[in-house]
Amino acid sequence: MRLEQLNGRTSEAPLEILLPVSHDWKTLATGGGTGTFLRAFLQLASEWNLPVTVLCAGDSEARRGSVYYLPIMSHVSSELAFVRRLRRGLVRGEIRLPKPAVVLANTEHYAWACRRLGIPIVLMSHGAISETLRMRRSKPFVDLYRYFIERYAVAHACSVVVVNAKLRDYYLGHYPKLRPSIVHIVPVGVDLRDLEERPRSNPFAAFLGDAHTDVILFVGRLYPEKNLPLFLNACDNLRRRGDKFDAVVIGDGIEAGALVDAVTSRPWLHWIPKLTHSEVLDAMALARILAICSRYEAGPLVLLEALGLGTAVVTTNVGRAHELLPEGLGQIVSSDPVSFSDAMHDILSKRGAFRRHGEQQLRERIDFRDTMDSLVGILRTAGTVWAKPFKLPDRGELVPDDPLP
Repeated sequence: MRLEQLNGRTSEAPLEILLPVSHDWKTLATGGGTGTFLRAFLQLASEWNLPVTVLCAGDSEARRGSVYYLPIMSHVSSELAFVRRLRRGLVRGEIRLPKPAVVLANTEHYAWACRRLGIPIVLMSHGAISETLRMRRSKPFVDLYRYFIERYAVAHACSVVVVNAKLRDYYLGHYPKLRPSIVHIVPVGVDLRDLEERPRSNPFAAFLGDAHTDVILFVGRLYPEKNLPLFLNACDNLRRRGDKFDAVVIGDGIEAGALVDAVTSRPWLHWIPKLTHSEVLDAMALARILAICSRYEAGPLVLLEALGLGTAVVTTNVGRAHELLPEGLGQIVSSDPVSFSDAMHDILSKRGAFRRHGEQQLRERIDFRDTMDSLVGILRTAGTVWAKPFKLPDRGELVPDDPLP
């Protein structure tokens, strides 16, 4: 980065950012795509002259550079409990906020909690929550979420930032009175500094030792939308056709029970419930293949990290896969075990043939600094030009703006 670029950023007037997030600040941004985004944003905030107040959980306040962690709860039992406490504290004035400021709402329920407080809200949507809820909950639950939370969040945001064109189409299609000019596509990148000099450790040492074996890696929360059964079935197909490898799953979630059963019957399958983000990057750098089996993803950032590390990717057609997987970097396949295992067999059988073309051009397209440049421009505009919320289509107020009980 050139010195004049840095000087140009820090010469901007400070812009106060409010960032609600339900994690304890001591463990904030330790995993997942949203966590990766938060970590990079907070690390670079001072460079863009953004003082950030993180409304979070924890037993004490803390300051780290330009980031001030302000716990509103000591412990969060559920996301709903956090949102209720956030709304109550904001409405009653129990949470002291810097003014003027802009709310960066990383999910729709945070935007909902901050509505009608006279504070500009930028909704940063990493994916349509209702789409992932559809795979975990009943249809009535999804409809209620969209009706009571999503539409209010969209209506009271002065800007909606989405990570790809499909997500932009989702919001404009469901909310026809939403002005297209306030919906911005900002692809989320990764902090390239995190990818340097990998691997720095060997997360596989406990069960693989020094064995030089090909590792096929699955990274993600064990939830239905990540489609772990597809990964297991595809690996079973590979073993039946004689391929030699070890499969490693990194992540935890509601489907952990099924994975425990799978591990006991497959000596080549290993499970690591939790690693630090740095250790996950080391695991990806050591792996031969990263498998992304998801039914729905807006990013995913793990795809960008694998490509930046030079690891081949086999993925379903989600997020930015078509944009970032040109020939030689991996394969996009349909969501069935045969297609998935065929693609992984192809990569395993061509040792040394995997090459990264246009490495520098790829890294430039996944650099989080480009994300920051675009996002900070939107945040600064929100801080100076307050756009009135659009009129909800043929529906009055459905819920009061009084604090939740």
